[in-house]
Amino acid sequence: MSYVLLAFLSRKPGTTPTAFKSHYENQHMPLLKDILGPDRFPTVHKRYYLPRMEEPTENADKNIDPHPPREGVIIPSTVSAGEFSWDCCAEVVFRDEAHYMAFRDALAAQADRLEADEERFLDRGKMRVVRFGEGAQVSSFGGGN
Repeated sequence: MSYVLLAFLSRKPGTTPTAFKSHYENQHMPLLKDILGPDRFPTVHKRYYLPRMEEPTENADKNIDPHPPREGVIIPSTVSAGEFSWDCCAEVVFRDEAHYMAFRDALAAQADRLEADEERFLDRGKMRVVRFGEGAQVSSFGGGN
């Protein structure tokens, strides 16, 4: 049975949404792949980023995309992105619990390396992870299944 985690991740103070996403995709993911190798890397590792306005910075012209993509719409529209305490929700899926345990052990073996990178872009104190396993109910939104 699949072993599913949802990780809710927040930017380090002073990090723009663009810089956060860029670091996650271009530095952190390759680091994870290097640490884990193909056998321990999750079968799924999707990232969903909240659509946020960029904050002005001293180097705004270097950090802000002048034409940012529309990544999503918050429903209902009366809710703002500022009401969420996280910036990215990562869906991480493993074949089974043994696959997850191998992942966890590999990360623990290189914890210093992993934590040093996370300190560059994450607010580690706000990180929250939820496990969905046996007995978890999956529902679809709307008609269908």
